[in-house]
Amino acid sequence: MDKKISKEVRRYLERELKDYRENKELIKELRLDIIDSSPNITLGVPGSPNKGNEGQTSKVYELITNNMINRLQTICRKIENVLSELDDIRYEFYIRCFEKRQSKVKICMEMPIAEKTYYRYKKYIINKLAEELGYI
Repeated sequence: MDKKISKEVRRYLERELKDYRENKELIKELRLDIIDSSPNITLGVPGSPNKGNEGQTSKVYELITNNMINRLQTICRKIENVLSELDDIRYEFYIRCFEKRQSKVKICMEMPIAEKTYYRYKKYIINKLAEELGYI
């Protein structure tokens, strides 16, 4: 895990970690929006076995092929893989740093860890996600 990643990629991964919970909610909302939308009215082909189900079929197709939902699901799955591999201390650090967005000073005082350890934990989590997503 000694490979370096660019500053831009590091910032992107940090943003994804911070937005993880919001992205999970966004996936649910997007899926519900598609499901709750009025069906597309299309005329079925006479004699077609799907006659009358065109609206449902188009919703299922849209749920499967929606690029935004697919991208968010992929990233959330990768973050879940990383989180499942963290030990208790690093997981607590993740919660405080990325989800609760506590300051460095507050995290260092409450956990308690040194400032150097703060940066080590943060780099470790970001690098694990970079590995999971194929950036390293």
